Amino acid sequence: YIHIGGDECPKIRWEECPKCQARITRLGLKDDAHSTAEMKLQSWFVQEIEKFLATKGKKIIGWDEILEGGLAPSATVMSWRGEEGGIAAANMGHDVIMCPAGWMYLDGYQGDAKLLPVSIGGYRPLKHVYGYEPVPAAIAEDKRHHILGAQSNHWGEYNYSTADTESDAWPRMMATAEINWSAPERKNYADFEHRLNNQRVRLDGHGVNYYIPLPEDVGAPSCNFVAFVDSAVMNLKTTEPVARIVYTTNGKTPTPKSTEWTGAQTFTRNTTLKLASVLPQGRMSDVRTITLEKQTLAPAVEAAEKGIKAEYYKGMRRTVAELDGLTPDETETVAVPHASKYRVPDYREVYDQDFCSTVLTGFINIPEDGVYTFSTNDELWIDGNWLISNEKDNHGTARKFSRSDRSVALAKGAHPFKMVRMGAIFGGFPTQWEDMTIEIRRADALNFELMDQKYFF
Repeated sequence: YIHIGGDECPKIRWEECPKCQARITRLGLKDDAHSTAEMKLQSWFVQEIEKFLATKGKKIIGWDEILEGGLAPSATVMSWRGEEGGIAAANMGHDVIMCPAGWMYLDGYQGDAKLLPVSIGGYRPLKHVYGYEPVPAAIAEDKRHHILGAQSNHWGEYNYSTADTESDAWPRMMATAEINWSAPERKNYADFEHRLNNQRVRLDGHGVNYYIPLPEDVGAPSCNFVAFVDSAVMNLKTTEPVARIVYTTNGKTPTPKSTEWTGAQTFTRNTTLKLASVLPQGRMSDVRTITLEKQTLAPAVEAAEKGIKAEYYKGMRRTVAELDGLTPDETETVAVPHASKYRVPDYREVYDQDFCSTVLTGFINIPEDGVYTFSTNDELWIDGNWLISNEKDNHGTARKFSRSDRSVALAKGAHPFKMVRMGAIFGGFPTQWEDMTIEIRRADALNFELMDQKYFF
């Protein structure tokens, strides 16, 4: 076999390409109820490649997009955009490898995204991967032999170390193996989980950095900087059934012999809380450090002006300091951060002229006294204090799915804020791909909400 790809070909570009349109005309390709002429052009090209490789004694494998416009006769399909492509191909008599992204992509999160290294997104814990059935019921019984099996895919654009790659892969690869060789009626996740720790010991022997869940907050997204006025209640869990949580409050790194966390605890003074999950054989997760800080409510001020001032600095810059002393290329007033300009839509390619750093200044409107957690992928100051810094915290990794959330005690009313987005590529992810946004959550709320017009003057 030779895998020819065939995925994510931009048909909208082909619609505008004179050479593509000339080829479509020459081949006599026409739109019909099922396929556009551009889809048929891809099908023609795939079949040409199939014929060429057949002369070399090879068969082709392609992603499920090769179904568009008609499938090459001997092609094997990898179904990644869901199960539908694999079901259709198998029912047509083609061999299929099932790897739907919703189950089998190991570059998704295994735990709380606020605590883990950045990923492409999605939530695919071990139990979810194990729960996948490679032979969908929608495939005709006499066609089910065309399902060759399931495959896990792992795209590494957001893995910046071998340790990160191994943590994404293991132990979910073991779940992939078992769902391939086990009949549906023999699958039992509780039994698999029970056997898993012996396999972890084997991985220890090979020096593999497999995933061990960190202690997570219960009932809300985790946060590693917790402000409070009177007291803070910390309720933590580990999603690994055989693990226990150990912790320290004296600044030292916990060990398997440190005090065990047995339930929610209340803190009334500044504390540095360090925690880790420990497996029965003594292997520990990474250490999670939570800073708890007692604060008084920061007083509100009178909003000096309405609207948010937006300053745009064209060109690529990576640090806030690079903007010092510069005159903006353009200014305007916007109502909310996500109304600011210079975003490249649809994850299209970003060119040099697209990069632009943005500075927003204005006043946020806090509805009532309380402690609020803020989340953003950019830099955020409130009341003149640099509250969130992805620049300082994330060491050049992609600025998405903020892992630098912090809380602060604020009085009801207006508070000056500044927000800065650098125009650059960090860890393979251009900042121009996303809007500038701030999310907010009260200390007693379960979820964040986007700061919209009601939060700004």
